[in-house]
Amino acid sequence: MAKKNRTTEVKPSVDIALVQNEDILGLGAAANSPAAKEIARGVIGNLFRPIGIYLEGKAEAAKIVALAKARNEAARLDAQTSEVFERARERFISQETRKQINLEQTVTRAIELANIAPVSNDEPKPIPPDWLLRWSEGAQYADDAQVQEFWARILAAKPSEEGGHVSPVVLSLLRDMDSHIAQLFVRFSCELAQIRTVAVDADFSATTLTYKDILLLEEVGLVQQYNPASLDFGWIDTKGSIGHFAWTHTAIGLTQRAHSLATALFGNHKLDELYPDVFQPMDVAGIIIEIILKLSAKDHHLAMLTFKGKDGVEPRTLGITWMPIQPEKWQEITAPIVRDYPELASFIERLGSEVATRPMPTSSR
Repeated sequence: MAKKNRTTEVKPSVDIALVQNEDILGLGAAANSPAAKEIARGVIGNLFRPIGIYLEGKAEAAKIVALAKARNEAARLDAQTSEVFERARERFISQETRKQINLEQTVTRAIELANIAPVSNDEPKPIPPDWLLRWSEGAQYADDAQVQEFWARILAAKPSEEGGHVSPVVLSLLRDMDSHIAQLFVRFSCELAQIRTVAVDADFSATTLTYKDILLLEEVGLVQQYNPASLDFGWIDTKGSIGHFAWTHTAIGLTQRAHSLATALFGNHKLDELYPDVFQPMDVAGIIIEIILKLSAKDHHLAMLTFKGKDGVEPRTLGITWMPIQPEKWQEITAPIVRDYPELASFIERLGSEVATRPMPTSSR
């Protein structure tokens, strides 16, 4: 029996499955990373078709129903009303075209982000069609560049679930964002990345957002107020000294849904690199000291700080009253903290100098 000649099979550099299914935008050719290919495969197979068909699923069904109803109605009316039908048809085409442009721009950006993202050791997961449809229903309305970037980042992270599972509830939160809300969300996230918890009070606020801004973010479900709350400032940079402590008072933080959204959007990226024009370095130690002094002076409250964070080291508590403390007494009180947390020495010294020079209250109330 004659042996068949073997020929060397040359694998194409482009995934043929991605370009055969009417890939008029060239998304398959642009996708280089495994995650980007999954995005292109899902989008080409579930969302995009040649020009003339704007959206699959609900959008296509809505177009057919709308046109049929319009024709039936127009048949009952006189010739003059046909002009209204024509204007309605033109408006529908204009709106759907705008939505399609938004989708194409956002998907293209998502593939760009997926191409430059670090390669994961895990195989990218296919994007569920129902999730992609929900995503497209929101992304098609994203005209603003910042909001489009949010939708693109969500899609880029989906195959690897880098930012965790993004539920339809989280997607609905993103749908309510406009340019202004998106900018406020980025500003607040940049602050939380540094101070971990934003303390607020009638006389003081650790955020640059106005009260009106906070109410707006609260209204759309992005932030919520905690009262009382344990304010965790995490590991703070105090000019060479770092520490970890918390105390109880009013605070503003992200809702659970907003936290999931921020994780999906920003992941492990540094916000000062993502948003260099928005990110403003904060004097975290100075902010904490100012909060402590104001809260302890207000109605003669006692501000309790708990220092913790080291394995095997006992947490230390420091109480700050409205009364000034002399340097000798301050050193005596804080000696155990400095001994167990030497990296906090400069912060403790800075706080002590402020406590020693604070004015004596004029009355007990």
